[in-house]
Amino acid sequence: MKTQFSTRKETVLRIFTPASLWLCAVAGVIFSAALLPHAGAQQASPSPAAAASDVQLPANAGRNLALNKKYVCSAPNTHPGWAGGLVDGDWREVTGHTFATDGSPNFPKTVTIDLETPADIGLVLVGVPAFGSTKTIAVSLSTDGTNFTEVGSYVFSQKKSEKHLYSFPAASARYVRLTYLDHYDSQVGYAATFAFTTEVEVYAPGK
Repeated sequence: MKTQFSTRKETVLRIFTPASLWLCAVAGVIFSAALLPHAGAQQASPSPAAAASDVQLPANAGRNLALNKKYVCSAPNTHPGWAGGLVDGDWREVTGHTFATDGSPNFPKTVTIDLETPADIGLVLVGVPAFGSTKTIAVSLSTDGTNFTEVGSYVFSQKKSEKHLYSFPAASARYVRLTYLDHYDSQVGYAATFAFTTEVEVYAPGK
């Protein structure tokens, strides 16, 4: 196959051989493949908000007292999408629905939920995603937002989506605090000094 490109001074003849056409075709396939997501890349889940169906709550635990309540973090994350998602009722492990602290190396870090009114509390459900290096989370309660009493502590696994139900004798409280005491040294997707939480739910004591 021959095409001619003319100028005022000369005519340039370019010859495309079958071999060169084959190389062009291969290059086009490689380029197109490079634009596709990698097979192992994590994609955002299209499913609706997931319930904590793998954790057994008492039938009479009542409603989630922490749903859509306000909270304050001692080490707030300034990256878009990571400051929210703590109590939105959505357990998906994606930006916008998973909470994270900042990445500073200073521990412990806390996040405190204001239930707005005092309530009898006996169950706190906390989840962490499969990514990150979140390790030990303690749960504390307070009536005034200043004086807190720890009611439980748990060491979460790394590289695993995990939920833990903190169960304790009923106590009246308005504020529920999570304290991130430490972190794993190894890094999974993000710097080890970020603390991640998929969701927090708060319930009345089981009876």
